[in-house]
Amino acid sequence: MKWFGRWVVFCLAGLAFFAPLKFGTPVIAQSSLIPPNTVAEWIFFTWPQQLATLFAFGALLWLVLDGERLTARVDLLFVLPLLFLASQSVAAPPSIVPQTTADTLMAFAANTLLFYAAAWYVRDGATAARIFGALGLATMMVMVMALEQRYGGLQRSREYAALYTDSAHTAPDMLLRMTSDRVFASLVYPNALAGYLVLAFAPTLAWIWVRGRMWVAWMKWSTLVFVGALMTFCLALTGSRGGFVAFAAMVIAGLFCFMPKGSRRIRWVAVALLAIAGAFWM
Repeated sequence: MKWFGRWVVFCLAGLAFFAPLKFGTPVIAQSSLIPPNTVAEWIFFTWPQQLATLFAFGALLWLVLDGERLTARVDLLFVLPLLFLASQSVAAPPSIVPQTTADTLMAFAANTLLFYAAAWYVRDGATAARIFGALGLATMMVMVMALEQRYGGLQRSREYAALYTDSAHTAPDMLLRMTSDRVFASLVYPNALAGYLVLAFAPTLAWIWVRGRMWVAWMKWSTLVFVGALMTFCLALTGSRGGFVAFAAMVIAGLFCFMPKGSRRIRWVAVALLAIAGAFWM
């Protein structure tokens, strides 16, 4: 089964890499998404969400062909994703938009499969490093796109839209995105990019920390500081208040986990700073 395990890891790493780059369209907008036709469109355009199921299918095979995984841990908390998926499936038939409902259920099913795959493979340090490495590489590419938009890309898009786009037949949210200086990279809008950066922050830095064990100390710390600062800067470029509140909450949660138990004063100060930041941004 070693070859099969490698195939599953390849699927999971591929999904971690392509998800932020190519699958940024919301599920509810899938029915209006035109699939790429040319090589250039496959490189530069968004892919339909259905292609992501090809990667999730590897997790399904892993679950079916290796039944011993199911007995690794079974309790109420562990089956909650399955209960959620079952409840959504029961509520699906009366839907007034069947296609959107089917696309949403497909996304929920893929997420459930990936949850169980991650719950097992997180115990394997080598596998987790490969998946986090794919996510880290994708994150770097997303940040490059965000910086390119901030320093010229958005302006060129506005000039192109002014020449070839009819504002009377363009969606209002698209017009707003073209007139705003908030970056969105490969995601559909700035708040989505902010949410992705918050989620990818810890895994990306953790991967650098693990890979940097064999590096010279100054190189490892310089890389960590540079990447962390770059992700924070790109988060600031999104202009997302909710993203900053989520980022502050993540930092506070990290401090709570790594602080000594006796340092209650620092904890209260951290909570106060979080409250002030939330009030300021909201």
